[in-house]
Amino acid sequence: MADLSGLGWLFQSAVIEGASPKYTARQLRAWAGQRQPPSWLSSTLRSGRTRIAGPKLRGFLTARTDGYLALFFVYPSERGGPVAPALYNDCARWCERSGVPQMSAHASHLLRPFLERRGWTTVRTECVLRRGQRIERFFMLSRTRAVPTSAAPRDSILKGCETDRSARDPLSHRISERLE
Repeated sequence: MADLSGLGWLFQSAVIEGASPKYTARQLRAWAGQRQPPSWLSSTLRSGRTRIAGPKLRGFLTARTDGYLALFFVYPSERGGPVAPALYNDCARWCERSGVPQMSAHASHLLRPFLERRGWTTVRTECVLRRGQRIERFFMLSRTRAVPTSAAPRDSILKGCETDRSARDPLSHRISERLE
């Protein structure tokens, strides 16, 4: 079961290591921060539905009820594999079932092509200031329909979505996993 600290480490690893080809070292440090876990992480996780690829923590996605992807990170070692498509497809199906007509996100240079392959379009390019560093991001929109990928041919690799909310850790959510 993932805890706040584990999600914080995953976030920082995904930013510092995973996004390094697209951003400078200063930008990455400013984006990731130095506090573990980042102070904003708990409230952002609680802002919507969080799914964690597990049982060993591999990635997570938090989507608000309006379809906004607030957080979407996988460990760098998982990039290009089935984890991100599975999390995305699960989220898209949830949005469809919830009647959300369109999803949105502020995407990094790394997330942008992933979303474009799923029919998303860039509405505008923005620069945000994080700890004195300008970081470029893209506001993107899509419909909620999940697009099949070669990594997840028919259904998602994540089966039997179950939410585990223990009193000890209200942020713990899990998706049981079965590789096809």
